[in-house]
Amino acid sequence: MLEKLAGIIVILGLILSVVGEFINSNQIRTYGILLLLATVTVAGIRYIRFHLHNPAVEFEGVCIEYKRLSTHCVLSIRTGWSDVYYGQASLKTGAGIKVGDKIKVKVRGRYILEVSHLNGND
Repeated sequence: MLEKLAGIIVILGLILSVVGEFINSNQIRTYGILLLLATVTVAGIRYIRFHLHNPAVEFEGVCIEYKRLSTHCVLSIRTGWSDVYYGQASLKTGAGIKVGDKIKVKVRGRYILEVSHLNGND
């Protein structure tokens, strides 16, 4: 939802700045540029805050659930006796993973960055 709102604001900012340029209105063009700058600033702050608060962590485990969706895949990994990690990975990253595979993953927050097989089932 937040991504759709940001996309709408960016398109609105682009439209305002282009229309302001064509009709030679500095005020409309300025509003469009300010919308774009505000969106970039908020997105940059969110990006930096995410990377500061969520360090990359590596761990090993066994895949206990694999769901392939249209844009990404969701993995559940049992890391210990009762610890289960739920995360999402891109389709390319999650390709070749099956339930029961012993894998090593690198995660940042709930996003899986890298996956590698441990028991040679490449």
